[in-house]
Amino acid sequence: MATASARHILVDTEELCQDLKNQIDAGADFAELARQHSSCPSGQKGGDI
Repeated sequence: MATASARHILVDTEELCQDLKNQIDAGADFAELARQHSSCPSGQKGGDI
């Protein structure tokens, strides 16, 4: 049986979204960015939902 997982970073502006996407594309740690920037409680878990 296959398992699935999802994670996200919830932000308030498209500008911040694009900035974070660029950082992730350049190799930044997704979980760390989620902890620093996500306005969703899942951010404290690295974005795991």
